[in-house]
Amino acid sequence: MSTLSVINPATGQQVAEVPQDSHTDVARKAAAARRAQPAWAQQPLAQRQEAIARFRQAVVAQRELLAATLTQEVGKPIAQSRNELNGLIGRLDF
Repeated sequence: MSTLSVINPATGQQVAEVPQDSHTDVARKAAAARRAQPAWAQQPLAQRQEAIARFRQAVVAQRELLAATLTQEVGKPIAQSRNELNGLIGRLDF
């Protein structure tokens, strides 16, 4: 399997190497997501809201790690990464 290098554009340093999906892998994963969507849509609203609330809790719990990862991968200042995550939390609350 081939890999992709993740480069911090601010420093030019490689921060990770990740497996690269083939076109077939991407198509298979997209098809699986499309097949799963109707079952998700049929879940009661309260269950869907609970799943989003759990995701929100996980984002809040890992906010600093996620901000650091975002900064490394995108090259933006850490304050901007934190603000991006705060925006995500606001959208999840909505």
